[in-house]
Amino acid sequence: MQPLTRGGGTSGHGVNAVEDARSRETCTDLVCRPGAAAEARSAARAFLDGLSPQVGVRVAENLLLMVSELVTNAIRHAGGALEVRFSSTPGSLHVAVDDASPAPPRLRQPDWTGRGGGFGWSMVYKIADGLAVRPRGDGGKTVVAFLAR
Repeated sequence: MQPLTRGGGTSGHGVNAVEDARSRETCTDLVCRPGAAAEARSAARAFLDGLSPQVGVRVAENLLLMVSELVTNAIRHAGGALEVRFSSTPGSLHVAVDDASPAPPRLRQPDWTGRGGGFGWSMVYKIADGLAVRPRGDGGKTVVAFLAR
């Protein structure tokens, strides 16, 4: 799988919590199950609450929606364990989701009948200021979404 990118930004994410006046990083491990998206949103809220300066309401809502959709897609299409990382720089917020599937997300026409999905990646694609999909050495992938602060 070739890395897929859209928009600007750099990965800038990490596993260890690092905090200073300009950047912040956190990591949350989840198991793919029905409550995982809610847990990821809670982790995102905690991350946002710890930012200084705070981000605007629209940016916060967009981050929460992206996290929810990325984790829901990982649950639906990858299964197993997943890791969600949040990081910030003075100009941007990043969310990275590691999952076990090597298949990159694909943009497709949403199924308005309610049977086939197709909404999540389309929403993330429209909301994010940048996206990257990178293969991992263990056969899975990392999806990174960037938002301007």
